[in-house]
Amino acid sequence: MEKNNPHKNHRARMRETYLKHGLDAFSDVEKLEFLLFFAIPRKDTNPIAHNLLDEFGSFDRVLEAPIEALAKVSGMGQHSAMMLSCIHEAFSIYGRDKNSLEISNTHAARTYAANLFKGKTVEEFYVVCLSQTNKVIATKLINSGSVKAVSVEIRKITKIAIDNNCERIILMHNHPQGINKASDEDVAFTSKILVSCIINDIEVIDHIIYAGNGTTFSFESSDILKILKEDAVEKIGRKVNTSRFSSTSSNYVVND
Repeated sequence: MEKNNPHKNHRARMRETYLKHGLDAFSDVEKLEFLLFFAIPRKDTNPIAHNLLDEFGSFDRVLEAPIEALAKVSGMGQHSAMMLSCIHEAFSIYGRDKNSLEISNTHAARTYAANLFKGKTVEEFYVVCLSQTNKVIATKLINSGSVKAVSVEIRKITKIAIDNNCERIILMHNHPQGINKASDEDVAFTSKILVSCIINDIEVIDHIIYAGNGTTFSFESSDILKILKEDAVEKIGRKVNTSRFSSTSSNYVVND
């Protein structure tokens, strides 16, 4: 019971400090100690907070750490690891949705990707479904993989666009190792996606690669997308009406 908890007064003082001054009043150790109150109600969380900082180096890196890595730290467990990981994910979702509800230019797309992938340690591939006015309809994870690669099923991409009743999408994936350019595999795979999407009357307006530390690569601003679209249209020939896929949509602007 809490009346027998030797840390009761300490926790009460920290709660009072938070109510008056917020998290900024705490050191990194105290921030983690306070957050862990909500996952570990009957234990001194200060040593655990020190263990986390010793393992990961800083407050932000603790929040960005994978659940399985957090759970292995002395004093932690899956429940408390999930809580810390959820905080970081909630901030990512908030930043993404708050700042980029409309993606009408490459700058907005890059910002959206940065919010989506910040802190991710393995490759992930997303499809962002847009309305005709570039409002975000849905953001769907296609697959996640290793540090170096992720496997993606092209049919799944077109199905998501069709299921969300959208005619335009932006592809996004990350390079956790920090390589800020498209690999040969990225280019070849994007080419295959374009063919499938054009056949299904779905417009791909960009492919963004997030390389970490805020750096991104845009297929559209590099002109790679334009070349791949022209090649895809040539491959498809007269099977479908491809006129609107030969260049970038007029209401998506390259503003790097």
